[in-house]
Amino acid sequence: MKGINNKIHTIKDKVVENKKKVLMGSVAVMLVVTVTTGSVVYIQSKDADLTDMAAQLETVSITKQDLEKTLSINGTIAALESQSVTSELTGVKVNELKVRVGDHVKKGDVVAILDTTTIEKSLSQAQESLELAKKKDALELATAQRNYDNAVEESKIQQERAQRDLNNAQKQYDQSVSESNTANGVYANAEQNVTDKTGNVNNSQNAYNDANSASRDATKDYERKQEVLEDAQKKLTEAEQVKTTLDGMTPTTDEEKAQLEADKQEAQKVLDEAKANVEKAEAEVREAKHKSEDAQTNLENKQTALSDSKSDLAEAEASKSTAEADAKSKKESISSNQDAVTKAQDSQQDTIRQTNKSVADAKDNVSSTELGQSSSLLELQREVDKYVQQIESATIVAPCDGLVTSVGLKEGALYDNGKELMTIQNDDGYKVKASVDQYDICDVQEGMKVRIKTDSMGDEILEGTVTFVSPIPVSDTAGATTGSDSSSSNDYPIEVSINKKADRLRIGMTAKITIIEEAQKDALTVPDSVVQEGDDGQLYIEVLDDSNNVDTIEASATGASSSDETGNIKKENVSYGIKTDYYVEIKGSDLKEGMQVVVPSTDDTEEIEL
Repeated sequence: MKGINNKIHTIKDKVVENKKKVLMGSVAVMLVVTVTTGSVVYIQSKDADLTDMAAQLETVSITKQDLEKTLSINGTIAALESQSVTSELTGVKVNELKVRVGDHVKKGDVVAILDTTTIEKSLSQAQESLELAKKKDALELATAQRNYDNAVEESKIQQERAQRDLNNAQKQYDQSVSESNTANGVYANAEQNVTDKTGNVNNSQNAYNDANSASRDATKDYERKQEVLEDAQKKLTEAEQVKTTLDGMTPTTDEEKAQLEADKQEAQKVLDEAKANVEKAEAEVREAKHKSEDAQTNLENKQTALSDSKSDLAEAEASKSTAEADAKSKKESISSNQDAVTKAQDSQQDTIRQTNKSVADAKDNVSSTELGQSSSLLELQREVDKYVQQIESATIVAPCDGLVTSVGLKEGALYDNGKELMTIQNDDGYKVKASVDQYDICDVQEGMKVRIKTDSMGDEILEGTVTFVSPIPVSDTAGATTGSDSSSSNDYPIEVSINKKADRLRIGMTAKITIIEEAQKDALTVPDSVVQEGDDGQLYIEVLDDSNNVDTIEASATGASSSDETGNIKKENVSYGIKTDYYVEIKGSDLKEGMQVVVPSTDDTEEIEL
C-alpha cells in the first residue's frame, strides 16, 4: 500500500511541474510574480484567450467501472481433514506395515498389524480363571439358596401356630367386649381425627415454612436486582462521559477523523447497550418488588392458616381424651380376657420377628453370595474383555479415506507410549490456511469470496470462500503452516474453502489468495486525491460547468471553494462508497459519468499577471 501511495505522489508532483511550465512559457507583455501565503490563485490574461487558459487546468473524468476492495495474502494448501493413527497398545512390536507414504486408503482398510503373542497367552490364562470361578460360585450359591428355602418353610409353620393361639384367645375375648365396641369405635374415630388434624398442622407448618423461605428469597432477589440496577446506571454514566468526550474532540487529519468516527460509533454502541441494560434492570427491579410483596402477603395468609389448624388440633385432642376415658372404663370389665389376647398377640409378634429375621438373614446371605460372585466374575470378565479388545486393536485400520502423508515406525520396531503410527489426510478436496495481521483482520469475515492462485495452476484462478476466522491470535512458529516465514501472536489464522477440486493442487503448496472485502459494479469513480473536504467536514469535488463563458478562474490552493458557482467551476457535494488505494467510489445526486473534475493544486498561492 505504501508503494502505491508513493507512486501517486510522484505522479501528482509531475503534473504540478508541467502545469507551471505551461503557464510560465506563455507570451507575456509584463510578468509580475508575488508569492503570498493566501488561499487564492488569480490568473488574468490581457492578450490570451481565457477559454484556452481554462483548458490548461488539470482535470480528470468521472468514470464508471467495477470497483473492488481486496486483501492479498499468502497461504498454504491443506487437506480437508487430517487424522493421526495410533493404538492403545504399548510395548509391542510392529509385525507388518501395509501402507507407505503416498498410498491412498479407504476408511476401515488395514494399515498395520501389531504383535499379540504375549496378549494371547494372557487371554488364555484369564479365560481359565473365569471358568473356575464360575464353577465355585455356582456351588456356593446353591448352598445359600437351600438355607433360604428352609428358613422360609420354618417361618411359615411357626407363624401359623402363633396365629392359631391368637385366634383362640380372640374368640374368648370377643364375647366380653361387645359392650365396649361402641366406646372403642368412638375412641378410634377420635384418634383418627387427631391424626388427621396433626397432619393438617404439619401441612400448614410446611406451607408456612415454604412461604417464609419464598418471602426471604424474594426480598433478597429484590435487593440483588437493586444492586444490578445501580451497577447498570454507573456503567451508563461512564458510557455517556466517554461519548461526550469523543463528541468534544476535533480531528486534524482525515486519518484522525476516520478513527474518531469509528470510536464515536463504538461509544454509541456501548451507550445504547448501557441504556438497554438500565431499562432491563429497572424492569427486573419492579418485577422483583412485586414478587416480594406477593410473597409477604402469602406468608401472612399461611400464618393465619397455621393458627387455625392448631386450634382444630386442640379440639380434636380434647375429644380424643374424652373418648379414651370412656373406652378405658368399658375395658376394665374384660381385663382378664384382654390380657390373654395381649399375651397371644405378643407371642405372635415375637414369632413373626424371629422367623422374619431368619428368612431375611438367609436371603441376605444369598444376595451377598450373588454380589460377591458378580463382583469377582465381573472383574475376571473385564480382564478377558480387555485382552480380547487388545487383540482386536492390534489390527490397525484407517480412520478415514485419504492419503498417507507420514509413517512413524518401521516393521519390527517397538511401538510404545501411544506413538503416532502414521498420518492420513483426506485429499478429496483442499482448503487454504493463512494468517491475517491485526491491522486487516477486522475487515475479514466468514462468507467473503476469495480468488486463489498457485504456481502449479499457471494463470488459472480458483474461487473460494472464507470459512473460518479465528477470534484470537495464535502464535505459530511453523512458517509452512501459515504460509509465511514467521508469525507472531498478532496474526489471526483463517481458512478458505476451495469451491472445486483441482488435480494440480497438492498439500503444502503455497497459494496467493485475494479476499474480496467489498465490490460494486458500475461505480462512479475518481482518484481519491480530487475529493476535498470543506471547513464543515462536507466532502466535495469541483467540476467544470460548460453552461457559462470563462471570464475568471478561481481555485483554492487548499482545496476549499465558495458555495456558489464561480466562473465555469461548480462544487458538487459527495460522499464516499468503496475506497481503494487510488480510486474511490463517489455518490451524489447530480453526478454523471464523463464529468470533468478539477485536480486541486498543491502549490503555494501565486498571483501572475500576463
